[in-house]
Parts: sequence; structure tokens; C-alpha cells
Amino acid sequence: MKIMIWVLFFCILCSGCSMPCRVDYTMGVDGRWHQTVYVPVFRSPQVDLEQGISFKVTCVEEKRNNQLMFNLKQSFGALGPDDTKAPASYVVHVYNFSEQPVEVTIDWLKVYGLTLSFEPNRVQLAPGGKYHSEKVYAYFSDLAINGIDAELGITYNDKSMNQAINLQQLTKAKYESDLKQSGKKTGRVGYRRKAQLEGRHIYDPPTRRCF
Repeated sequence: MKIMIWVLFFCILCSGCSMPCRVDYTMGVDGRWHQTVYVPVFRSPQVDLEQGISFKVTCVEEKRNNQLMFNLKQSFGALGPDDTKAPASYVVHVYNFSEQPVEVTIDWLKVYGLTLSFEPNRVQLAPGGKYHSEKVYAYFSDLAINGIDAELGITYNDKSMNQAINLQQLTKAKYESDLKQSGKKTGRVGYRRKAQLEGRHIYDPPTRRCF
């Protein structure tokens, strides 16, 4: 009985994370295996619209309601179709690189057949201003190795458009590189507190101008 308990305990500890914390191994030209570690963050490329407006979307894995049971089922290979749906939050980041104020409305975000709404969804952006929406909670698939396909409906200066995007999972190296470029520490606790004080989303990287 004690052996069985220790086996279960070991399986839970070794079951690791779901796909968002995956580690990929590839054979290098030097004949050695190299690993790539991924963090539980997906982000779309920065999309540049007309009139100096840009946006991107971030998806962050949230803690499961019953992580212990998930790890136990994963260790025994007993995960079902619904178990591949990991809780997640979505945030839309909008930037105004123009020299004029602009009114932007985040109409909706479609992902996995769901239509997500944001409140408040209409903001006034000053020249050089940026806006990070409130979190909207949904899910993503643990099988999203090729990224998350989504579509954003956005209106700016009374012009509406739909933009298809793909959110790719960030590597740990990329995530830490973004933090260093922003001049922040890679320590998560300190960076989280700093982001809260500045009113930013913790996973929002430094902005860049692409035009």
C-alpha cells in the first residue's frame, strides 16, 4: 500500500506541466540534442493597420481548477477530449503610433468557435498612447502546437475591419529577451509588481514601430 502511494506521488510530481510548458528536443548540426523550453504564453505578431494603429493579442494559461486530478490522469494516460482544454485569459493590446488622437473599439475576438467580448471596448488613444484590455477568460487547446488561430474585429476612426491572426507559443528565451529589452528583471515576482504599478499587462513586451 505504501509503495502504491509513493508511486502515485511520484507520478504526480513527474507528470509535469501540460503542453504550454513543453520542452522540444532537436538534433543539431553538431550531432547533439538541443532543447527548447516554452512558457505558458501565446502571442500574435504585432499587426500594423492604417493610420498608425497597431495591435497584438496575448493568451496566458490560467491555473486549472483541479490541477492535482489533471496531473494524476495525465500520469496514467487517462486524459479525455475535454482535458485538452486548458483555462486561459486573452488580452488585446492596441497602440497609436500616429500623431493624431484616435478612437478605437475592440468589437470581438473569435477563438475556437467562441466570440469573446471586451468591456470597456471603446477607448480614446492619444498620440503615442497604448491600451491593454481587461482579461477575458476562455480556454485554449493543449494540442495547439502550431499556435492558436483567432480573428479580431476592430474599429478605429469609424473604419471597421476583421483581421485573422495566429498566436504562437513563446520560448523561454524569447520571453526573457522581451523582459530584458524592456529593462525589467527576469524575476517574475518583481516584474509582476512593476507591471501592476505601471498599469501594464505582465506579459506585454516592449512595443516596436514596424512602418
